[in-house]
Amino acid sequence: MMRKLAVLVLAVAMAMVAACGSSLRAQQGCFCQFAKDPRYGRYVNSPNARKAVSSCGIALPTCH
Repeated sequence: MMRKLAVLVLAVAMAMVAACGSSLRAQQGCFCQFAKDPRYGRYVNSPNARKAVSSCGIALPTCH
């Protein structure tokens, strides 16, 4: 039973990463605009946002 549950959890996690990756990749060109915007910058530049983006296999760009 535990093995089946572990396989299910892994399958769901992989599907979530794929979904989040495609959503974030669609917005990747806007990351710097969001980061520079005072309304959103604190969210985009937060450690948790960096972890979330990283977990989806996306690197945040260096914005100038």
